[in-house]
Amino acid sequence: MTIKKAFFILPAIICLASCSDSETTPDETGTENGTIVSDYDWNEIADEAQNVLETDFWYSAENFYWIDNIHDVSTFYHYWQTAHAMETLMDAYERTGDEFYADRVRTVLARIKQSTGGKYINQYYDDMSWMGMACLRAYDLFGEEEYMNAATILWGDVQGGWLGSDSGMLWNKINADKDIRNACTHWTAACFAAQMYKRTNDSKDLKLALDIYRWANENLFDSATGGTYSSLDSKTFTTYNQGVLIGSSLELYDITRRQAYLDFATGCGNFCIKNDKFAKEGIWRNEGAGGDPAGSLNQNNGVFKGILAHYMTKLIRSEYINDALRQSYIRFMEMQGITLYEATGDRLLFPGDWRRAAEPGERIYLGCQLSGVILMECNAVYMREYPELLQHTHIIRQ
Repeated sequence: MTIKKAFFILPAIICLASCSDSETTPDETGTENGTIVSDYDWNEIADEAQNVLETDFWYSAENFYWIDNIHDVSTFYHYWQTAHAMETLMDAYERTGDEFYADRVRTVLARIKQSTGGKYINQYYDDMSWMGMACLRAYDLFGEEEYMNAATILWGDVQGGWLGSDSGMLWNKINADKDIRNACTHWTAACFAAQMYKRTNDSKDLKLALDIYRWANENLFDSATGGTYSSLDSKTFTTYNQGVLIGSSLELYDITRRQAYLDFATGCGNFCIKNDKFAKEGIWRNEGAGGDPAGSLNQNNGVFKGILAHYMTKLIRSEYINDALRQSYIRFMEMQGITLYEATGDRLLFPGDWRRAAEPGERIYLGCQLSGVILMECNAVYMREYPELLQHTHIIRQ
């Protein structure tokens, strides 16, 4: 595999990308600080990953994503993973400014609207929170009222899942699941509520964010690790639940400035990079999707790691942590990106196990691909905003 190399002029941070097997002359406007040289051009890698998402997973006849790269099943509509596809497209838009990504987000949301009879809602409260937060981000980026309208509708429906401080929040509208209390529902709704409050300044939204967060903290948080259990009935740990614990904690710290929220965010971040439950040998484990017999039918799990990567990067970009902690997070995420990129080969199809390449003809689920694309986009953020904190760089003095 050709290793992509990128150059950065400090402090202006100007990127001049090239391949490692050709000469690249640093910009002569460089400063006395020198030039930071990265062994990996994460911008180009992210572009390649986005291209595979487009060519192998986009179903143009339906304006939606296939659930996998084989296309031999009728399933192409997957509501909650589509929310994360929208987030991934917005990552690319923020990085490139390419209107293609903005148009694709519009197309996807229009398809969601059509498939839900114009209501945007579905039966799962966590799904609607993910979709609502994607719409809020789209509204912030593009300023189009349809996104805020969708988020408002979704938020109104999500509130119906809250049963109060004694009972917590429903996961599913189906009566058979009325006793299930999942982490993903609570932390995600708290995060969505906090984001709504920031835009509406409605005190009821903030109260609900605090109440839902408090219930999850009292019933699902594991003080011994700093992480969150998956549900009341399961003492397992999954990556995406840790991600939204970080996200909701960060949102509430940003609003309230209560130190406990920031401590929860960083404590969980530390858990996710140091604990063998997740990061054996420094790489987040495969959670059972994409070519692995034990989880080959579980199409949801593939996107879990991408969600954690998304919220780890929000924590990294926050102004509330110091550079030493930021660097420890960045270098962990950088090594994951390098491991996946080097393992994958020349075509960036991402299985659930980030230590290996996809086999020829292997079924790769959309969620697995999204997680890999998100990871590459995250590393592009670090290269753009914190090149001095990356490990696989060196400085060429002028």
